[in-house]
Amino acid sequence: MNEKAQGLLGEEQALRLAEYGLAGDHAGARRSRRGFRFLVTAFVFFTFSLWFSENHLRFDRTESQYRMALTLPPDSARAILRNVVKRDHERNETPAARYVEALAAVEEADLILPRYEEAYRLNPNNPFLIINYGCHLFLNGQYREARERFREAGVQPPKNALPRYLEAAALAAGTPEDDLTEVIALIARTNSTGDPVIFPQPLWHPSLPRRGARYAQQRREIVDLCCAPIYRLRSQVIAQARRQIEAGQIGDWDSWLEKIQVMGERFVGTAASDPANLGVPQAIAGAQIQLDAIALRQRIAEMGRGAPDAFLIERGIKLDHALNELKSFENLRNTRMAEHRAIVAMPLRLLAQTLGVLTLVYLLVALLARLTDAGKRFWAVPHPSWALYPLVGIQAVFLVLLLIVSLMQRAENAAPSLLQSIDLLWHAVLLTAVVLVLIYPAFALPSARRICEAVAPEDPDSIRSVVRRRRLMAYISLMRRTYGLMAGGLICVACCWMTGYRLAAAVYPTQMELLVTGLENDALKMVLRVLEMLS
Repeated sequence: MNEKAQGLLGEEQALRLAEYGLAGDHAGARRSRRGFRFLVTAFVFFTFSLWFSENHLRFDRTESQYRMALTLPPDSARAILRNVVKRDHERNETPAARYVEALAAVEEADLILPRYEEAYRLNPNNPFLIINYGCHLFLNGQYREARERFREAGVQPPKNALPRYLEAAALAAGTPEDDLTEVIALIARTNSTGDPVIFPQPLWHPSLPRRGARYAQQRREIVDLCCAPIYRLRSQVIAQARRQIEAGQIGDWDSWLEKIQVMGERFVGTAASDPANLGVPQAIAGAQIQLDAIALRQRIAEMGRGAPDAFLIERGIKLDHALNELKSFENLRNTRMAEHRAIVAMPLRLLAQTLGVLTLVYLLVALLARLTDAGKRFWAVPHPSWALYPLVGIQAVFLVLLLIVSLMQRAENAAPSLLQSIDLLWHAVLLTAVVLVLIYPAFALPSARRICEAVAPEDPDSIRSVVRRRRLMAYISLMRRTYGLMAGGLICVACCWMTGYRLAAAVYPTQMELLVTGLENDALKMVLRVLEMLS
């Protein structure tokens, strides 16, 4: 304030400029400012503490790293699991087989078999581990050893037809002659048992939810691994059958192909099967096996009776339609998962964008405050009591929208129009908040004219320029502080949402691979629909 204006203001009158920061409770303002910062820090610290204890203190170091590695892609998990296995071997006389098995599943190609062999020695009574080991032996061309492993898995509980079918595949692959009598006999015995086809489940930590893309991907990889020998068996049998049938050597092929067809039916499953044993990849394998067998059986019928079998024709049409349905579902899998991934990432994206915008605006206003010297002297400018309501209301709207999107994540088919509406509403609220804070000081601060008339009623024009400049500084300072309040409040809202999300879903919203749907429910519905179609 210049000397002339200062001379016009007495001590009592100067106090009336507290609304512009000339006077005021600076100590109280400093305490309030520090208290708010402490509140925001407390929210962040509490949320981080929950996350840290969840991932690093809930289990010992080895188990925590094992748990984390299960949720990561193979390339990222490999190094972690190597350290887990090494540490476990150093600490325990009898290492945990599940650590070695988990490492074997993601190990480099030349180390897979040694790792599985080690896990097999540690736990020789785990049938699913043995099946996985046998499949890798098969793919490596070690058919005799693979057959032994499959035979071991077949005599261990639970009752499971899969290892015996795999044993037949290993027997066929290791048989140089064209005589498949023993192979077909083994398949027939397996068909007659009525045992379900149970694929190994992925290694998974009990504290992690099984509804997610990562778990579904691991399960599909295991199914593909176990189906590889079956596809090899199908190709070998069908190729030999086609050669001999076209050569007129029909023999027992109709009966044999019927047994192959039944094997395919067992892979698809039945409506009474355990839902955990049903899946689209194995249903595709089973339908394809049945179609190949039926096509050759139709050829045999034409050669024997001169006309195809009506039942086989009808069955083939149904299977062809079912196979197309299954393949269409598979072709859309990645697209639908990407759509759901966008829903899962939407709250994080909105929060990041909003915090980025508020931070950028705050920094710009802070730079403007430095250029205009609107510094600490103006931090005592008071907020009017009514200012609390729009600030809290905006944060409440943000929180409600986060909750709505979080609820939509539980549905695998969310309406895109609703998502777009929420996105537009969120950005509309953000734009409204930015604009409100820009104009808010104009309503919160008294006009310069009124202050001039109140402070110097005899000659208000003499101090008008000083008051206007001080009002501008107070305006910028109040705007800066309000943007800071908006950003800090958004951080608190984000922390509350993340904590509530963890309590409700048993997983943090940042763990994308555990949240993005693996389409388990839709896949089950598709298989049941196919089974109804084939009935």
